[in-house]
Amino acid sequence: MAHMYPEDIQNYKHTQSEKIFYERLRDQLKEKYHCFFSVRWFDKIEGKRVDSECDFLIYDPGFGFLTIEVKGGLNIDINARKRWELTEYDEDGNLSKRVLKESPFSQAEKSMRYFYNTFSEEYLQSFNGTYGFAVCFPFYQVDQKIEDAAERDLIIDARHMNDLPHRINEVFHYWRNKNNAIVPFSSEQKQKFISMVHKRISLSAAAGALIPLKEKELQKINLVQDNIIDFLSNYKQVQIVGGAGTGKTYMAMKKIQRECYSGRKVLYLCKNEELARFVNGSLTETQAECYDFEQFMKRILEKENLDSVSLFDEVMECGHVRYDAIVVDEAQDFSVDEALALRLLLKDENNSVLYVFLDENQNLFNVNFDSAFSIDTPPYILRYNIRNTGEIYKYATDETGLGIETKANTLLGVTPEITKTKNRVQTLSTVAAILKRLVQKECVDAKSIVILSDLEYTQSAFANELQVGKYSIQSGAATNKSDEILFRSIADYKGLESDVVIYVKSPQHKRIDERAKKKEDYVAYTRARYYLYIVEQEK
Repeated sequence: MAHMYPEDIQNYKHTQSEKIFYERLRDQLKEKYHCFFSVRWFDKIEGKRVDSECDFLIYDPGFGFLTIEVKGGLNIDINARKRWELTEYDEDGNLSKRVLKESPFSQAEKSMRYFYNTFSEEYLQSFNGTYGFAVCFPFYQVDQKIEDAAERDLIIDARHMNDLPHRINEVFHYWRNKNNAIVPFSSEQKQKFISMVHKRISLSAAAGALIPLKEKELQKINLVQDNIIDFLSNYKQVQIVGGAGTGKTYMAMKKIQRECYSGRKVLYLCKNEELARFVNGSLTETQAECYDFEQFMKRILEKENLDSVSLFDEVMECGHVRYDAIVVDEAQDFSVDEALALRLLLKDENNSVLYVFLDENQNLFNVNFDSAFSIDTPPYILRYNIRNTGEIYKYATDETGLGIETKANTLLGVTPEITKTKNRVQTLSTVAAILKRLVQKECVDAKSIVILSDLEYTQSAFANELQVGKYSIQSGAATNKSDEILFRSIADYKGLESDVVIYVKSPQHKRIDERAKKKEDYVAYTRARYYLYIVEQEK
């Protein structure tokens, strides 16, 4: 059975002909084959982004790759004006003819040339394997006219559907002879090609290719999270523990919405100002109060300097309004004194709602949490990572040993890209090159990229830099400009996420405590949804 990417196309937009071809490839081809469905790619023509798609890319390590366009319907023909016409049933069930924008052979050839050229650009070497294209008509046998207009060796039709291994092998042999491929297809190039295709899928996801798929996945996740909240509805005070990317913040927001819609007074708190701002912006339709802890305490105590030792007494005496429900996010950052002070803000210490979300692996500040919120019931555990691609999360757990109890995402993705730089100047030029490639070549929106550092901005390699390459670095509040890239420290970005993360490690990072270093890396790696760059500065 072939390796299929994705493993299931149920959530993907597909035609019946593509589904049939997918299933036949999966069931008939041997394990050595890797078959990729619906690989989106982008190009720029006259400065404008042009979206294209390769229906199927079939990789055989003994040969190379084929790109295949699939056309369903009842028949395909070339009309008197030399235009390709597809005969099919319309939405009302009537036979109709649809004129195609271009030849399906031309479509398949464009995809082939794109992957061939991308390999050369990515690795600065020519692709030595066999490469070619074909068109599949799974429901009918093409007539003589079509065969005259295209190489019959590039046609897979109804005659071949029950013996695809033989036919695909014939197509590979056709292209090997045509390209006169005599240079060995090395094992190094084989690994690089598979990595390049996975990278293409990850970056196209960051550029918006998988939005419909992610929306369907989110619908499932919403249902699961709603069920969990329903299940816990009879528990007033609960701890919910989950690794990075398990959806703790989104579940916290769902709980807040439910409490607000029931007319209750609700408070959301975390230690991260940026995260509090994000949650507040996401809950504008509710009356919930959303703050970072320090800001909130300064507000209710009417003082600038907080003393954790006297905090409990000060909160008790301040006379601030009490809440029906308090939701605490990133609770591992709260000390026992802070947690006990927060409990005083509940209207009923035992019967008001207190939901606490945490992950001890992200305790960057070495806080002694020690069941700080005094919730007696065992914590509810979230097991499934829903943020990162499988390769990103696997890399994070392999490198740090943290979060291994969390199950990775089924969207595979590609292993993070690591670059070592000698000094600050080289670091800046490396990041500039990455940004140029992402935004200009890969069509990734600049707002989908964040630069993370183990240092604050003023101490980092980017300090006093107005821009890197063509892009301004924004260390303050984001303004959503198209040429602006967000910079954040790891601590400031904890609890948040971005499609693409460029994680810049300073030389100082190597010298901190090993346990602290692993926690920082775990948090930084798991901020990236689809693609992760790691830039390690040595001096």
